[in-house]
Amino acid sequence: MGDTNKKPNTASGKGQKKAGTENTRKRTASDPANRSAAPRKKTASSSGGTKKTGSTPEKKSSGTGERRQTGSAAARKREAQVKEQKEKLIKICIIVGIILFVIILAAALPKRNREEEPVSEESAVSEVVDVPTTERPFSDIRHLSFGPLSVDASGRTLTVAEFVQILNELYADGYVLIDPECITPAFGKNTVSVPEGKKPLIISQRDVSYSFLRQGSSYAQRLVLDSQGNVTCQYADRSGNVTYGDYDLIPALESFIKTHPDFSYNNARGLIGLTGDMGILGYRTTTYLGGTENNPYAELYGTFDPSTETSKASTVVRALKMRNWRFACCGFASDISYGSETAIVAADATEWVNEVGSIVGDCSFMIFPNSTDIGGWEVYTDSNQKYVSLTGLGFSVFFSVSDTPGIVQKTDNYVREGIYLVNHYDDYTAARARG
Repeated sequence: MGDTNKKPNTASGKGQKKAGTENTRKRTASDPANRSAAPRKKTASSSGGTKKTGSTPEKKSSGTGERRQTGSAAARKREAQVKEQKEKLIKICIIVGIILFVIILAAALPKRNREEEPVSEESAVSEVVDVPTTERPFSDIRHLSFGPLSVDASGRTLTVAEFVQILNELYADGYVLIDPECITPAFGKNTVSVPEGKKPLIISQRDVSYSFLRQGSSYAQRLVLDSQGNVTCQYADRSGNVTYGDYDLIPALESFIKTHPDFSYNNARGLIGLTGDMGILGYRTTTYLGGTENNPYAELYGTFDPSTETSKASTVVRALKMRNWRFACCGFASDISYGSETAIVAADATEWVNEVGSIVGDCSFMIFPNSTDIGGWEVYTDSNQKYVSLTGLGFSVFFSVSDTPGIVQKTDNYVREGIYLVNHYDDYTAARARG
């Protein structure tokens, strides 16, 4: 029971503990060894900097990380920009490469003709083949002049099929087409060049107007360009069905040359003889066809828009020129005679120059219309006023009907050549027999 009543003296213990602590502090303060071992707060260094303690090193580490992160982000941004620039450069190089490839390919491929974009001369004709040649005198030239060809025998004229047969016979006989330009006075020669063993030939077609009178019959309606830019014919049969093809001389000859390219020497073609009173090539280009005044065809065939018709005709003219076809005057009026008075001949030829020459360009060739001439076979002189009028309009090569093979006149100012008219197959066989 006595032990239970004894309690520890808590206050006394606390006092003893406090006194001990104070004694320790005193000893520490008086003892230098203990004073140096005591912990001290870090103060500013002599350099003026402040050394951080406690959490300070952690803050320093955090700032460095942020700077590293910022630098890393900037580097990544620069890398992305460089990559984007490289990709743009690659795309530009690819686009430039494609453009160059298209340009090279376009230059290598043949260009096609269009109604508004006729073919270039390089793509319209075949490559010229270099072959040994010989010179032949003008008297060796044969000139066959054809009228409009009919699609079938009901036309009562030479048919397209018969014309192709004639071409095959001429080819077998060793004839080659020559460019009519090579016999002009401006060319300045008395001979023509042809491949060795070949004979020179000129083919012409007269009055390629596609007359009103032949519309709806067995003749073509007009020359047009097909989807490939080739010259072809529009044809309507008696039922009104319209088709396109080799329905007349020009496209038929083009097809033959495509099969027999050596039939055309230096890409020569033929002469297209044009009148003007009903327009040209099947287009109603003549001025008076646009109204009823002085228009002899208005009552039966109506009127036309000469401006639109001329634009369409000009497209075909350009395509023909690209293929080396030449144009000739057959007189303006389809029924004119150049055996008429000088004033009539001069007026007709002048109208042709104004109405037709304005479309086809300068023209040197005259196929005298309807088998007429401005004189006999004596040499033309300035005393012949018709001759003076025609040469004054630019004509210098005259073709006149003759049954004499190889008849030709050549002066410093003009050339006149005899031609064979071929309106039926029998006309050709007779001309062939004469040589």
